[in-house]
Amino acid sequence: MLAQKTMWLGMVLVLIVLTVFGVAMMGSVLGSKPKELPVALVILSYVKNSTNETVISLETILQTI
Repeated sequence: MLAQKTMWLGMVLVLIVLTVFGVAMMGSVLGSKPKELPVALVILSYVKNSTNETVISLETILQTI
C-alpha cells in the first residue's frame, strides 16, 4: 500500500515540476518580440511576353516603382 502511494506521489511531483518548467519556458518564448529580422528580396529575371507582344520583366517593373 505504501509503495502505491509513493509511486503516485512521485508521479504527481514529476508532473508538477514539468508543468512549472513548461510554463516558465512559454513565458520567455511568448514574451519575446523580434527587433530586426533579415529580409531578402529575390528577383528572378525572366522575361514574359504578354498577348500584345510587349516585353514585361519583373526587374523593369520594380525599377519604375
